[in-house]
Amino acid sequence: MAPVEKFHTANSRLDLTGKTALIVGGTQGIGRAVALRLSALGASVAIVGRNEKLGAEVVNELKVRSPGFAEDKAAFSFHKVDVSLMSEVKRFITEIKPQYEKTGLNYLFLTAGHPPNDTRTETTEGIERQFAVQSLARFVIIEMLIPALKKAHGGARVIDVMAPGGKNVEFLEDIEFQKRSYSFFAAIARDTGYHDLMAKAFTARYATSNIQFHHISPGIVDTGAIKNMPWYIRMFSFIFPFISTKPEDYAETPVYAATSEEFAVSGKLLGEKLEEIKVPEVFNDPAQAEKLWTYSIQRAGLE
Repeated sequence: MAPVEKFHTANSRLDLTGKTALIVGGTQGIGRAVALRLSALGASVAIVGRNEKLGAEVVNELKVRSPGFAEDKAAFSFHKVDVSLMSEVKRFITEIKPQYEKTGLNYLFLTAGHPPNDTRTETTEGIERQFAVQSLARFVIIEMLIPALKKAHGGARVIDVMAPGGKNVEFLEDIEFQKRSYSFFAAIARDTGYHDLMAKAFTARYATSNIQFHHISPGIVDTGAIKNMPWYIRMFSFIFPFISTKPEDYAETPVYAATSEEFAVSGKLLGEKLEEIKVPEVFNDPAQAEKLWTYSIQRAGLE
């Protein structure tokens, strides 16, 4: 049985009635597909995105797919947030925390973001844009929602969808490319290493909690993201339909990672088939995790 078939079969047996999920990046692509799968399994789902029209459309789809919505056993909502701005992210989390600290938050999926290009730009807050969207916003969301995740009955899982497999932690010396040259591949390497180390850092810091943190790879999923990549990547777009996975098929993978006892041990770095990805031992060094933690807390203004 192929992994995705295994995941689909296992997921189809789930009853997530009473469970809560927050999906950051839930209006399109992987996040949207995960939201729809969870609603069909009975969960209450909140999605985060920038496009209100898409958000409303997804919420309507969630209601239609939900077996419990008509009986008030599930609830769905959209929240408009620009995750490139830490002030926006913090405002949003501050608003929703009271709700989740009452009910608990069982599943947090982080899928928002886009591939880098070859040009370094900054947000209006002076943070390198790719880092803000792809990495720092996710750090802030996880850290600020820890109390809500701790309240989840039966435990909670954080599924960070990016690209595990970092080679080193040299990026810590210049995370936002203020001194070194910026490029598509350099930014990808930074993001990969950051997310690997972030999973290890959260796992170590909250080791006694009932929260598991996992960083998983989507592989090649047809989300339309290739149109935002550099020309030398886009030139191969003609082969993309033949090698990519549809978002609705891939969604089985993060849902399985979030619900299966197979991943009850925190801090896993997982490939697109949920095979474990090995990284250099330096990623297990507490001193490196502390560097990432200190930088991220200060950069996001969470002191």
